[in-house]
Amino acid sequence: RRSYKVNRRNLSLALSSCTISPADANTIVMGSWDNSVYIYSISQGAIIAEGRAHDDAVSSVALTENRVVSGSWDGTVKVWDVMMMRAPIINNKATMATTHQGSNNMQQQPVLELDEHDHPVMCVCTDPTARVACSASQDGMVLVWDLRTGKRSQRKIKAHKREVTSLSLSNTGYDVT
Repeated sequence: RRSYKVNRRNLSLALSSCTISPADANTIVMGSWDNSVYIYSISQGAIIAEGRAHDDAVSSVALTENRVVSGSWDGTVKVWDVMMMRAPIINNKATMATTHQGSNNMQQQPVLELDEHDHPVMCVCTDPTARVACSASQDGMVLVWDLRTGKRSQRKIKAHKREVTSLSLSNTGYDVT
């Protein structure tokens, strides 16, 4: 496993994954080994939102214009709402708490919590419209989720005998590779 470090006010973050916003190419969502998700603004040069997202390390994050999907070694996949205005933030309610460092805290309740994996989740992905998400676990199982209902679709794919480390969806959201 590879980690990346981001320095933040004399704090070093061990990052497990990251993705850049398809909407503005200015926002990066990062998953961390400290169980948290961070949102970083390139133009501001700072973390603008953060929060503890899982009970174990965040192994993968995916981002659409209005949703962040995070997968974790705790075996769960969580979906968070994002407001992409002046300062993109993770938010599933109308209010956010601001920390003394000036960044926004994520709300602690995800929009959806998907917990049908029996093993650690290694990777997640979404289609561009945020209708479908896929997650893959350490046992080689790939699950396809309907993000509109929060239910697993009928698709449960035993993709490999070992862990699946990367997933992508076609633009239509129907082909998993």
